[in-house]
Amino acid sequence: MGGAIGYGVYRDVSVISPGGTATAGIRNGFATGVVFCENLFEHVSGEMRYTYQDGDPFISMGTVRGNIQGQSHAFNYDVLFHARPRSGRSLTPRRVSGCITARA
Repeated sequence: MGGAIGYGVYRDVSVISPGGTATAGIRNGFATGVVFCENLFEHVSGEMRYTYQDGDPFISMGTVRGNIQGQSHAFNYDVLFHARPRSGRSLTPRRVSGCITARA
């Protein structure tokens, strides 16, 4: 079992339309996560990960600004293939990863 903590930094973009140019983006915010490991077989193991990141989407044009509360949740499962038995000194796993991301 393990954990992570971090900070997400985003870059704003310009949205151009016939009515003018607006700026859209996601506010910078903290991120945190947890990882659980499972040893399935001698040469195969797995890692389950969950990551949460705070960040509010916004759009602004001139003095008008709109935003909503937002965050993202990511659930990942990595399958690790070990070339050597786990009792070996050097374990260099090969990964096959998948990701399901939900934004709220």
